[in-house]
Amino acid sequence: MQEAIERAVAAGRGVTGTLRVGFSAAWSNELVVLAADVFRARYPGCGVQVREVQLADPFGPLRAEQLDVQLTEFPVAEPDLVTGPTIFSEPRGLIVPAKHPLMRQASASVEDMARLPMVVMSGEIPQYWLDHHYPRHTPQGRPIVHAAACTYWQEVLTLVSMGRGASPAALRAARYHMRPGIAYLPLRDADPINYGLLWRRTGATARVMAFAETVCEIAGNPGSPPNVLRTGSSSPAES
Repeated sequence: MQEAIERAVAAGRGVTGTLRVGFSAAWSNELVVLAADVFRARYPGCGVQVREVQLADPFGPLRAEQLDVQLTEFPVAEPDLVTGPTIFSEPRGLIVPAKHPLMRQASASVEDMARLPMVVMSGEIPQYWLDHHYPRHTPQGRPIVHAAACTYWQEVLTLVSMGRGASPAALRAARYHMRPGIAYLPLRDADPINYGLLWRRTGATARVMAFAETVCEIAGNPGSPPNVLRTGSSSPAES
């Protein structure tokens, strides 16, 4: 009887059908899966499908309506997409060849990014996103050379392991993307990488809003309900 009541309540709120959720990083996937488990228990009439989104086309599946909501790296400033508050942040690091002289240090500075070429992502990626994650100059104005552009993350790791350059990344990637020939150094003076939810401006369904509430709660942000979310703005990510 209780399950029937819960299904009726969920149907009344429109939280039925199937919710398709995307993620762009392994650590985002963990939060999405946990939130999906809680979401299914609360809304038994709504299924959840989870899939990875490639960084080379960060908004393509969402715009193609293959996904309803996505947890991804900020900044996002797209007029057709709505961004939510920062869900969590990760310290930034630098992936370097394991035998590079930088490995004599306990950490690296953003200025050190001018000491060796950068391996960067490419594809259907907005320029402001690339400039934020792969700058071309250090804070002191030293040029940062972009030596190679990759479509998939494994290509980045391969080129770094072969000594072709370095790449900025979330420091937490060391727990998920380690291989021979590479090492991870903390970037002690870099801003963290912020992660948050986004969805189509025309796709703010009851399912999406309920899932956003669930993710905020699981991540420890119960004070960030969907009514504070903005359209086409990355300011929550930068706050």
